[in-house]
Amino acid sequence: MKIIKAYNNNCVSVDDNGEIFILTGKGIGYQKRKGDKVDTEKIEHEFRIVDHKQNHFDHILEKIPQQYFQTTRYIVERISSDLDIIFNDSVHIALTDHIYYAVQRAKDNFNLPNILANDMEVLYPELHQAAKWAKEFIELEHNVTLPADEIVYLTIHFANASDITNKKTAQVVMTFVKDVLKIVEKHTNLLEVQDSRHYSRLVSHLKYLADRIIQNKQENLVSEGVNPLIEVRLKQFEDCLNEISEFTKKQYNYTLSPQEEKYIGIHLAQLVKIK
Repeated sequence: MKIIKAYNNNCVSVDDNGEIFILTGKGIGYQKRKGDKVDTEKIEHEFRIVDHKQNHFDHILEKIPQQYFQTTRYIVERISSDLDIIFNDSVHIALTDHIYYAVQRAKDNFNLPNILANDMEVLYPELHQAAKWAKEFIELEHNVTLPADEIVYLTIHFANASDITNKKTAQVVMTFVKDVLKIVEKHTNLLEVQDSRHYSRLVSHLKYLADRIIQNKQENLVSEGVNPLIEVRLKQFEDCLNEISEFTKKQYNYTLSPQEEKYIGIHLAQLVKIK
């Protein structure tokens, strides 16, 4: 394991059998040069860097103060432990970069526009809650007040970098759920009850369905029997369910089974009960 570059006394990049890693630890880069061996006893943290991101990481390390990397490291470790999830190594670059510029924007009184606030809270409730804590932690660490919308951006970073999903999957799931909810809105006014637990269950079911579509996995759902009253109510959603089925077939080449349609209808019927 030989040093490629020493960024400062506490951070170096190394080549380990053709793979590039960033190592941090007190004094690990002190008086080190390219080609020197690493004192492995000083390694506190390490993460792998994809080759095409090396230059980008060099730029970030040279520009962004070390304290922001420490902030990211603490946030990642805390959320990983609390939620029992694994973040991929890219989060250290992307999140540090985001936090640094978010703090700078806040100091300059410049805010990014609000995006997807309700969507992220419903799609990733645990990560959204973690993002609330992360926002408060960043504010304390860097003596700044961040806009509430930062919770959304942090949630997106966590979702994109976690083992819950990857970036591509997160985007597909989010798009699928939003598109299906638009169909529901077209046929009903059920989205007026977004704060209900039944609405959250509908969204969770659509996320689960999106995951199966991405994996092209047709699941044989077993009907557990439906309350006769709900069975009658399902009739009013027939056009809506047909359009959802046509949508999944056209856009994702996935045919909903009758059971899958019924499960969506049951969620819609439950929403009707609380209106």
